[in-house]
Amino acid sequence: MARSGSFFRAAEPFGASLSIVHPPDNNVQVARWDPQIAALSATDTQKDELQRRADEVYAAERIERDDYGSIIP
Repeated sequence: MARSGSFFRAAEPFGASLSIVHPPDNNVQVARWDPQIAALSATDTQKDELQRRADEVYAAERIERDDYGSIIP
């Protein structure tokens, strides 16, 4: 069935590479943790928690850097 109606624009870029969503071999578990966290001898749940905390620290540092970078010339 053909689409009918008026559409403003595409919701996503046409022809975007799916490699930004999935790695070429489609194994998303490879990038689940930072390599240093993955090397630890801990349970998956503990690694998930460590990765979550590391992501929060990184985000806070990035926000702080961006905020102060725009204030101080």
